[in-house]
Amino acid sequence: MELIRAVQRLGWRFEQASKRSDLSFVINQNDIEALKAIDSYVVKKQKANYQKHELFAKLYINYVTELIDHYGTTLFDPLIRRRMEAILKQPIQQLIEKLQDSLNDNEKYRLFEECRIELKHPAIQSEEERTSNVEKLKEALTDPDKRQKFMGEEWDFETVANLFEREVNRAIYQHE
Repeated sequence: MELIRAVQRLGWRFEQASKRSDLSFVINQNDIEALKAIDSYVVKKQKANYQKHELFAKLYINYVTELIDHYGTTLFDPLIRRRMEAILKQPIQQLIEKLQDSLNDNEKYRLFEECRIELKHPAIQSEEERTSNVEKLKEALTDPDKRQKFMGEEWDFETVANLFEREVNRAIYQHE
């Protein structure tokens, strides 16, 4: 039985039952076939949707696996679903800004490594180390490129958004 006929069939049966005082009807083979047709359609639609969005599914599975490993939990823990929903609800602009911040932070840490500035907690850093780091930083900041990296301005939003869009499209085209 095709989907439209199955839905019409059950709709008609419910309408007939609504006219009765006890709102009931006896289920027959046609009703069962109608329910099976609807179930079959839903299952096919879900499988097709999963296959159509296979790349999304791969990323989703990978990140869920990382969350499970991180929290030492299972797939059925509500925490996993809440974490994934929180990410999917975020506006893409917010996620790109997060990526931009991460890229800029990485540039800053590379600059510290390049300038041999040791990052230690101030409570365990000696006065000599602190003075040396300040001098190295002052020298580094005389260079405009290094100053830009230190200020977290190496990666602007528009550049990150454009590059990431290209990267996503490249991945989609490569795996179609």
